[in-house]
Amino acid sequence: MQKKIACYGSCITRDNFNSQLNHNYKERYRCVVTSEHSSIISVLSPEVKFDSEKLDYTVSKFAARNKEIAEADLNKTFLRDLIENQPDYLIMDFFPDIFFGVVFSNDNIMTNNHWYLCNTTYYKELPQKFILKIENDTSNYLSVWMPAMENFMRFIKNNLPIACPLLI
Repeated sequence: MQKKIACYGSCITRDNFNSQLNHNYKERYRCVVTSEHSSIISVLSPEVKFDSEKLDYTVSKFAARNKEIAEADLNKTFLRDLIENQPDYLIMDFFPDIFFGVVFSNDNIMTNNHWYLCNTTYYKELPQKFILKIENDTSNYLSVWMPAMENFMRFIKNNLPIACPLLI
């Protein structure tokens, strides 16, 4: 019987469940939920309204996938997907939290993802942007990140059968 896996973070975690890199993983595991390149602060924030046409910047042949990742961060679907799929394990890395940080604009919070979001028309038109990154303002960043992480752990405890997520 396959164990259901959820992944949060980046390719570091998700690629363990990629058939091109781990050929036989499906014999034991099924990846049912993924959050790629979203900060935990963003994941726990309200959904952001956006015009999909304005997520228009692409830098590679993976443009459609890049747009999906940006949309998932803005739509905040990860928590709903976890409840819906009830994974057996949650594996996490915090690359997006450390590398990207977050951007605040009016009442919106999103990952400051310069790979998929920051060069779009949508991002350029955001009013009153305030960027918070751990490397620039560690104390203030952690004052936002720590409560978000506590809320996330509370969410896991209340909604999923996982005793403890696996942190990488």
